[in-house]
Amino acid sequence: MKNPSRRFLSLLLACLLIFGTATVGFAASVGQVKKLSLLSCSSSKVKIQWNSVSKADGYQVESNDGNGWKVETSTSKTAYADKTVKPGTKYTYRVKAYIKSGSKKSFGTPSEKLVVLTYPEAVGKLTVAATTPKAVKLKWAKVKGATSYNIYQSRTEDGKYKMLGTSEKVTYKATYDASPGTLYYKVRAVAKAGSLERMSAPSAAVKVKLVPDAVSSLTAKESGRNYVTLKWPASKGASGYYVFLRDVSTNKKFVQIKKTTATTYKVKFSAAPGTVWFRVQAFAKVGGVVTNAKVSPTLKLSLKPAKVNDLTLKNAGPTKISFAWGAAEGATGYEVYRFNEATQSFQLLSAVNGRTYTASGLKPNTVYRFAVVSVADYKGNILRSGFSPLLTAETILGEITGFDCSLDSNNKLFLSWNPVKGAEGYEVERSYDGKNGWTVIMDVDATVVDVSAKEGGALAKGKTYFYRVRAHAVEDGVEVYTPYADVLEIHPIPDAPTITRTGTAAQHGICVEWTPSLGADGYDVSYFDPAQNKWISRTSDKSPLGENLFKAYTNENGLRMVYYTDRGLSQSGNYQYRVRAVVKNGSGYNYSDPSNVVVHSYVDIPEPAKIYSDATQKAGIVGYLYDPVEDCFCTADDPWQRNFGFNKVYDIASQAVMIQYDTDPIKFTCHEGEQWMIQPWKGQYGMVLYGGEVGVYKKYSDRTAEHYDCANDDDLLGMEMDLYKYNIDTQTWDHAFHRPYGSYWWITGFKFGFLRMVTPLAAQEFKTYKDLYLDVRITMKDFDMYNAFKAALDAQIAKEKPSGFSHFSYTTGTAPSGTVTGNLDLYIKFQ
Repeated sequence: MKNPSRRFLSLLLACLLIFGTATVGFAASVGQVKKLSLLSCSSSKVKIQWNSVSKADGYQVESNDGNGWKVETSTSKTAYADKTVKPGTKYTYRVKAYIKSGSKKSFGTPSEKLVVLTYPEAVGKLTVAATTPKAVKLKWAKVKGATSYNIYQSRTEDGKYKMLGTSEKVTYKATYDASPGTLYYKVRAVAKAGSLERMSAPSAAVKVKLVPDAVSSLTAKESGRNYVTLKWPASKGASGYYVFLRDVSTNKKFVQIKKTTATTYKVKFSAAPGTVWFRVQAFAKVGGVVTNAKVSPTLKLSLKPAKVNDLTLKNAGPTKISFAWGAAEGATGYEVYRFNEATQSFQLLSAVNGRTYTASGLKPNTVYRFAVVSVADYKGNILRSGFSPLLTAETILGEITGFDCSLDSNNKLFLSWNPVKGAEGYEVERSYDGKNGWTVIMDVDATVVDVSAKEGGALAKGKTYFYRVRAHAVEDGVEVYTPYADVLEIHPIPDAPTITRTGTAAQHGICVEWTPSLGADGYDVSYFDPAQNKWISRTSDKSPLGENLFKAYTNENGLRMVYYTDRGLSQSGNYQYRVRAVVKNGSGYNYSDPSNVVVHSYVDIPEPAKIYSDATQKAGIVGYLYDPVEDCFCTADDPWQRNFGFNKVYDIASQAVMIQYDTDPIKFTCHEGEQWMIQPWKGQYGMVLYGGEVGVYKKYSDRTAEHYDCANDDDLLGMEMDLYKYNIDTQTWDHAFHRPYGSYWWITGFKFGFLRMVTPLAAQEFKTYKDLYLDVRITMKDFDMYNAFKAALDAQIAKEKPSGFSHFSYTTGTAPSGTVTGNLDLYIKFQ
């Protein structure tokens, strides 16, 4: 017997299969809804459509607003309008086709889902919540369904609006660097859900005018008679300001005089302008649009010329009174008045542009009172100050004129002056310092006097005297005096100087040295010209006293001496020189007796012949020239190296480019503080050349650093140079080349070849100081320089002597060949 439970399960399964098969077969006869799409959408209605399904009796529309599916409607149509939607809300739709069997509906497969986001409502009313010159705050009512709002701006109401930004609030603040002027704004509500976004229609436009604040106050920060500095507080929203001026010359019209971003401005006038009015107007410029604020309150100022306060008497004569005054600020001229004692009123004498005036036609010994008014003429507007304080002055005798002096060869002094009309006598006074201790030494009625007769004889040499004179007369029983004449400073004629020596100097010159004359203001140096048979001054045509031509110094014997270098000589010969001391007295000059006459045998050594053009000779080719006679290279007259001067760093750095040389600079000071350096070099210059050089350097500024400038053209020295190289085979010194005598700041010579090396493997280590030596002739500028350089050379030799070797040895006055030369020459051997 079969199991009863198994039979029951079999029967149940058979029933399920029969009914299930029947159901599937019934449902499969209704197709799936296709192409569900959105027809239209607004904030209050959504309309959808789909394709019809074959054999379908109708369609069921379902929606989901996030709270689950609900049936919207059943319809036989293929479209549906949902009027129950909310603004800015996300809805999902689906549609299922069905067939009826009696009252029973059988549904097909649902369509694909259609997601729809409804539009938010438009912003109803856009208002301005608040404004400043540089900002506006917009406000509107909250819109249903809006998640944010877009704000738009335009220059015109109907123009193109550009988006400014987005706000999730119902306010928005737009800010600007300056007041932008008139603007229009609109707002659109935005709804967003996921990737879906809907934007409402724009709101009605709202108009806003943002202008800068007007300048609230205008003040004068400072002012003078013809200027004023305006000041005003900054205006909110302003990017700048216009400054306007109205004065009497422009009637009532304000004229723009300045456009500025500052809040101060200084206005200057050619003269005091009188009453002026100022205004300031703020403006803003944004995007090419300029917006002007209201003008500031008017500032009214009265700028009149200053009053003259310092009338001073210059001179009072018998019929004239001269006076002067200081400049009055804002004045273009002055009016001079005389006070009339009879009418007790001021009488205009003259209008003047200067600040001095001489009243003439006056009575002698009479008191007068004067006043001055400053005047300003500004564009035809004449302004006058008040009267200055009165100047009270009295006419007296006339001025002393032509006060002068003369000295004879015995230092007897004579003073003279022009007669003064009305004078009854003249007082002559003397002082020894020109300031104090004035003593009346003579009271005479003559206008030419022998002072020596009153001074006890001739004036003392080396002493300075000061004299002055004034006229006097008696009027109404009162002694009246003229002003003093200008003080005369008298220098007695000094003793004649004594020429001690002469010497042939650098740059074609002869240096003459003499003992100083006590009391001399200067000197006159002359040489005798046989062709004209007379003495020719070498200094008086340059300066009456030869200022800056003569140099005083302490010689090698500790004596104070004076020298002059006569330059520019061009031919050899015997020159006779003499010197006279010079003093200036009054309008003339007095000379001492001539000094002793010295004869100097001058041999002019011409400059070396130029083997190249002037341009090439000056700058060379990269600073260098080739001498085919001596078969060596040398530097040009003015090479590029002359721009850089010299210091010991150059010597250190030269080793990095395989330049190995021996050098020993000689530094010295002469001419009361001039710092000089003469430096020789000899050695191997790279692996190609060997040679030697001597440079002349000087500090032309007050620098303390040990850096010297190359000597300029006024400081060239006479030099010539010979280089000798040791011949190891013959064990003799061979002459390498000669550089001819001339005016140099840098004399050089370089020849192809190289010196012996210490070791073959050490190519840079040459026996530079043993295989070469230099013979150099140097001619100094004068005795001061000669002594200073020689002393420095002696000090260097003494310093090196304890080591058993010295770079230097020298002779003076005589060349190594035995030729006698000028006593400003030094023959130096650098070994």
